[in-house]
Amino acid sequence: MFKQLGDEEEEYRQWARDNYKPLDPIKGIWHPVIQDECAKMNAKYTVNKRSVQQEDLDAEALDQIEGSDEFLSDWNQFLKGEKVS
Repeated sequence: MFKQLGDEEEEYRQWARDNYKPLDPIKGIWHPVIQDECAKMNAKYTVNKRSVQQEDLDAEALDQIEGSDEFLSDWNQFLKGEKVS
């Protein structure tokens, strides 16, 4: 149903990068190469957004949470399957 691409594949990927906005719907009528590029853009956008959100956490605010160091220590022990004191 879709055209087999040779040298044109990069042009199709560039079209996706130029015209697709991350997290918008990916249309099934688009060529699979375009859909693939859009999916990659969504994955990269999601990872970057999570990274920025994590960096925005303020360490000072975390320190103000009562017992945060103890909680984190207990949580890490739990995740490792160790007995929590």
